[in-house]
Amino acid sequence: MESVGGVGGARVPRYFSDKASGRVLSEEERAAENVYIQKMEREKLEKLRRKEDKDKADAAKGDKKKGEEAHPS
Repeated sequence: MESVGGVGGARVPRYFSDKASGRVLSEEERAAENVYIQKMEREKLEKLRRKEDKDKADAAKGDKKKGEEAHPS
């Protein structure tokens, strides 16, 4: 069992459903699991977005430097 942050900073236990045992999660546990999954997906997308922005900025810097080298002042 792993704890995750709940509403208002309260710790909510997070249960992994085990298909072998057939344990059914309660409605509250499913809601907590869904919130956790959505949070992880948002963080993953944000991380990808930041990486893309950084790559674009690096590419723009590279293009600018190439332009300066081609036309020295």
